[in-house]
Amino acid sequence: MTTLQSSADTIEIFTVRNPATGQVVEIDAGNRLDVRFSGTGLVSRWEIVERPCNLVPLAVGRASFSFLAFRSDVPVQELVLRRSGGVRGDETRRLRVVTHP
Repeated sequence: MTTLQSSADTIEIFTVRNPATGQVVEIDAGNRLDVRFSGTGLVSRWEIVERPCNLVPLAVGRASFSFLAFRSDVPVQELVLRRSGGVRGDETRRLRVVTHP
């Protein structure tokens, strides 16, 4: 059986590297959001402190996160990530996430 794939069937991946706190991220529902941090070293790691319920975690690593975005009735929500351990422990990044239907 041959399956045809249209462009509407693909999931786009939006990658944000080393986001600044307060950065606005816009994503369409049904797509993937990847958040990546560099220079974390072996001692520190990033963790999810607070996430919008419409961002479902797909993968969680020491310095990277992948979420699948769903539609939300709330126009802007916050994704809060915190670094623990290492020299710059307790560093927090708050991303403002806008999900379009």
